[in-house]
Amino acid sequence: MTRSILLSCLLMGAFVSPYAQAADKKPVQAEAPNIDTNKDGKISLSEADALAQKQFGLYDADKNGAMSPEEYRKPLDTLAKMKKYDAAKKASEEKLIQSSFTRMDNDGDGAISKAEFLSDAELRHKTMDLNRDGSVTPQEVTDLQKKIAEAHKKAKAKQ
Repeated sequence: MTRSILLSCLLMGAFVSPYAQAADKKPVQAEAPNIDTNKDGKISLSEADALAQKQFGLYDADKNGAMSPEEYRKPLDTLAKMKKYDAAKKASEEKLIQSSFTRMDNDGDGAISKAEFLSDAELRHKTMDLNRDGSVTPQEVTDLQKKIAEAHKKAKAKQ
């Protein structure tokens, strides 16, 4: 799995991370207990919302009720430093971060409010809930990652 797909999943929301795939293509579930509070192996909308609430509290460092671009990108920059991206990869990830921020900033005021962040988290959960049963399973995340990878391949083939 490429770094861009992993970052895409990260940008879709950290509740994906327990089910992100390692290089050997096996789902990694080390973080699931932090999110899957009822330990049923699925992430419900209420569990995803609880995580989004926590994330927003962590990202909104100045506690003003809105996430600035700097606050949003700080954990993502930390991840990029850990991965030691080259210049081309860094530019690609920068576009992804900017488009993600813009997508969430529904009112275009240059900040992501808590309502915007929670609304986006709900939308991400619904997008990942491929069978529409109200919960996201590791298999649904894997299937979505495959769709993203296929879309990336098709886009590169057209270039």
